[in-house]
Amino acid sequence: MYKIYYATSNPVKFQEAEQFFRDTGSNISLQPYTQDIPEIQSLDQELVALNKAREAWRRLQKPLLAEDAGIYFSKFNQFPGTLTKFIYQAIGMEGLLKLVGSQDKALFQMHLIYYYGPDQYKIFKANCSGSIRETTVFKASKSVPFDDIFVPDGSDKTYAQLRESNQLSNFNYRVKALEMFASWYKDNKQD
Repeated sequence: MYKIYYATSNPVKFQEAEQFFRDTGSNISLQPYTQDIPEIQSLDQELVALNKAREAWRRLQKPLLAEDAGIYFSKFNQFPGTLTKFIYQAIGMEGLLKLVGSQDKALFQMHLIYYYGPDQYKIFKANCSGSIRETTVFKASKSVPFDDIFVPDGSDKTYAQLRESNQLSNFNYRVKALEMFASWYKDNKQD
C-alpha cells in the first residue's frame, strides 16, 4: 500500500476521497492531515490550491493531496469561488439565496494537487455544472452547505438528495478529479 496524506480539515472531503480509494480497490492508503493551513487570498483557484499543497508539503514532507473547491454563480464574475467558505460563514445560506435565485446557473469547480516532492506536483481540475434550487430546509452538513441548493445538470435532485441515496458519485467533481489522479498515479507512481 502507498500512503498518501489528504490535507483537509473538512471531514466530508476526506470521507469522499477515502471512500473513492476503497471503492476502486486502490493500493493507496489515504491518511488525514488536518492541521489548519492558512489560505492565501486570491481569485485564482489553482494558485490557492497549489499554495495550500506546498505549505502542507513543507510541514509534512510526505506525498499528499490538497485541494481548493468552490461554487461559482454564473451571474457573478468568479463569485464566490475561492471565497466560498468565507462568504457562507459571513452571510449564511439565506444571504446567498438573496443573491441567486432558483434555476440560476452555477458551477462547482476544484483543483486537486498531488504534491510528492520539493516543487514536484501534478494538478487535476474537475467541475460540475448545474443550477440552484431554493429551499427553506437546510439539512446538509455545515462542511458541505451548498449540497442543499445545488442540482447538477442531468439530475433532478440536489447534491444532498444524491448523497442520501448514494448516487452522488455520478455527479461529484471531487470523484472526477480523484479518477484523473488515480489514472495518472497508476502510470507515474513515485516509489
